[in-house]
Amino acid sequence: MKRTTIALSDDVFEALQRAARRGHTSVSEVVRTMLAAQLGMAAGGERALPFANLGRSGQTNVARDMETLPEEGWTPDRDR
Repeated sequence: MKRTTIALSDDVFEALQRAARRGHTSVSEVVRTMLAAQLGMAAGGERALPFANLGRSGQTNVARDMETLPEEGWTPDRDR
């Protein structure tokens, strides 16, 4: 575990203190839990892979038609 120092506004620090009191835990534990959740990591576990199954379209012709699909979906008037 690493130590770090961060600067927080008074409002944010007070909100962290309230969350720690509600959860009967330390401010440090609240921050660790919130950061892990924000970064897509289970507390103390492996990072989730948010892009897993990203390319799973449910279509069976994607590999076969890989040359023509970009042409069909990309028109000159589309924002790049």
